Amino acid sequence: MGPTSRARGADARARAFARRLPVILAEAAGLLVALAIAAVVVANVADSPRAFLLYYDGDSVLPALVRGSLAAGQPQDWAMSTVLFLPELTVYLALSAVGLGVKAAFAAGAVVNLAALYAALRYMESGTPHLPRARFAAGAGGHTLAAATHGLARRLPRIAATLAAFAVFAGLALTETSADRNALELASLLTTSTYYSATVIALVVIVGLVLRTLRGGGRRHRSAVTGALAAVTGFATLSNPIVIAWAVVPVVVVLGILGAARIVRWESLGRALAGLASGVASGLLLRIPLAHYITESASDAVRWGHAGESAAYYGALLAARFATPAGAVEAAIVAGLVATCAVVFVIALRRGGGMTAAGTRSELALVAGLGVIAPLGSIVGAILLGTLAARYLQPVVAAPVLLIAALPALGSARRHSTRRRVGRAGGAGARALRVAVAALASVAAVAALGAGSGAVPRIVASVRDADSSVRCVDDWVNQAGVRGAGTYWTVRAPKAYASDPRMLVQIDADLNGYAWLVDRADYPAGAISFLVIDAQSTIPHPLDLAPIRPPTISCGRYTIVDYRAHPLHLGPTHS
Repeated sequence: MGPTSRARGADARARAFARRLPVILAEAAGLLVALAIAAVVVANVADSPRAFLLYYDGDSVLPALVRGSLAAGQPQDWAMSTVLFLPELTVYLALSAVGLGVKAAFAAGAVVNLAALYAALRYMESGTPHLPRARFAAGAGGHTLAAATHGLARRLPRIAATLAAFAVFAGLALTETSADRNALELASLLTTSTYYSATVIALVVIVGLVLRTLRGGGRRHRSAVTGALAAVTGFATLSNPIVIAWAVVPVVVVLGILGAARIVRWESLGRALAGLASGVASGLLLRIPLAHYITESASDAVRWGHAGESAAYYGALLAARFATPAGAVEAAIVAGLVATCAVVFVIALRRGGGMTAAGTRSELALVAGLGVIAPLGSIVGAILLGTLAARYLQPVVAAPVLLIAALPALGSARRHSTRRRVGRAGGAGARALRVAVAALASVAAVAALGAGSGAVPRIVASVRDADSSVRCVDDWVNQAGVRGAGTYWTVRAPKAYASDPRMLVQIDADLNGYAWLVDRADYPAGAISFLVIDAQSTIPHPLDLAPIRPPTISCGRYTIVDYRAHPLHLGPTHS
């Protein structure tokens, strides 16, 4: 290759980068705004009673317990539930590896979870069709500038739609401030590490991949998309099989409806089903070698014949949520989103009969249909299976917001046959509308960035504000130098923040070892010299377990019952 050819190649690469640069900067700006919104949400959680769920809840502290076990050099023999929390643990341990403390890693992980949701929404939105690219007359600088301008004009509405969807989800989370893990406050659960945040994100990514299977493309592209769909579905199933109920089944149901209405090509439907089915199968198969660590099967959570009790339970949660102004607003927003999804879905089905030029109708119908089927399916399924946990209903708030991110595709559906050249008159009204929308988006972005910058100090303050009760227990344990125990909801927070977590053992109400979401290396614990109790403890008569009434030490909401004079012996360990 001669100097002239190399120069031409370098010039071509420079022009290509110049065309892409505005889009890259726009995407970076969108991510920055999303991070600011995420910081506001996390600060709101950290400043409210819901901070307990983020930092100290018995389930939420699992990643910190893993971190402590690794730091103590214990054998990693964990007794997990049906959920392995593989993505959540990876993120938390990565944040810990860069030097963040226990509490700081939880706060940073909350921001990462929300940012990951935004990224997933961007990925999903990019899977919907858009206006065709404009053609440009040959030229040097003018061609590059025109192409860059057109690319930016095409991308900005899509970024704005994704930010709008993310902002709506964040707005729902801002209404949620209760410390109750079972309150019907579902959006803010995404900030935690053990309430299925990764599965919510996987739902969005799976939808994005299914959208790409509907768009067709070359053979190599179709194979790559189907393989990626299988890989994501497989990993999500490996970590948390509930993704089958949250994402796979609803998507299959919606695709089946669209196929019957002849809105989806059977070839595309087959590729999507193949990717989903192979992913679920591989994920379930990969769980077999990990069976030693899984102490509960999915069937263990099923309570057949308790649908009435479950319906009454969730009805009471809904009534309690409606009893607060913020809860009523959140419920109204979610109901409105689901209703909008239903309207769009019905319109798509009625028009039916084939595909638009870009496949817009099928893909928009999929997103809208999922916004109806996933919430209804999670509610009906949770009731029929007799469950009693609000976290199973998270698709109710996650699925409907996807339609907001897909709004640019709605515009494409109306204008898919229109090809415009940059510079062609589009009408004064259209230009004025674009200017107004751009101005409004700019003001919203500046406001979000300002709020985000103010939220960061609040998050830092919450991280530095150590829980006095937990610190009191840990200080006493360090000073005493003996091993003690407590029940699940009581002992896990002090254990998670302890300098040596081996000094606190998890037990049940009968003083047996209770290996549940804990390292089995803690057992057998032998004799224990104290009990940690609080209002959630289930140990009957904890002060009457020795011939002489033991002394007690008050640590805020905890009480330490000192049995050093008469150590207690634990029973056998069970899960």
